[in-house]
Amino acid sequence: MVIMSNGLLHSGKGIEYMINAMPKVIERFPDALYVVQGKPHPTGWKVKEYYELLHKTVEDLELDDHVYFLEEFVSTPDLIELLRGVHIYVNPYVDHTQSVSGTLAMALSTGAAVVSTPYPYAEELLRKRDLGVLVPFRDSAALSSAVIRLFSNPSLLESYNAKAHAAAAEMTWARVGARYIELGKLM
Repeated sequence: MVIMSNGLLHSGKGIEYMINAMPKVIERFPDALYVVQGKPHPTGWKVKEYYELLHKTVEDLELDDHVYFLEEFVSTPDLIELLRGVHIYVNPYVDHTQSVSGTLAMALSTGAAVVSTPYPYAEELLRKRDLGVLVPFRDSAALSSAVIRLFSNPSLLESYNAKAHAAAAEMTWARVGARYIELGKLM
C-alpha cells in the first residue's frame, strides 16, 4: 500500500505531519510505504534544516522501512508513472496560504485517491467535487485516520480513484477549450 507526496520540499508542505501519522497507519497496515518524492526547494527559507528534520523524524520513529525519500527531480512521464502506482496521494500543506497545487492536479489526473488539508484549491476540488478527503491543517491524527479509513474500505478507495479519473478527463485543455467556445456562442 503506497502513499505519496511530492514536489519541491519546504516547511509549508507539511510532510512531517504525514511522517508522524505513519506509526498509526503501519499498526493497521504493516506493509504501508510513504514515498516522499522531491528535493528541497532551491530558494526556500531553512529548507536544508527542514529536510534534515524530516530524515531525523523518520529515524526517531524507526520508520526507515516505511518512509522512502526519492530525492531527485523526475521527468513528467516518470512522475506520472510513479503516481499511477500510488494508492493514496497526501497533500498535507500547513495552512491556507497555498492557493493552488500542480502536484494535486497531477495526482488527480492519474486517478489517485487524495487526502489533503483544506487550502483553497483542495477545497474546490475535493469538497465541492467529492474527489477526496479533507483533514484539518497540522493534524497527524486526522491524516492517519483518513488513510486508514481509505485502506480499510477498498470500495471507497476505488470510488475516489474513479472520480479522480473522470474529473481529470473534464479538465483537459481540449474540454476546457470546448466549454469556452460554447460559452462564447451564448454571448
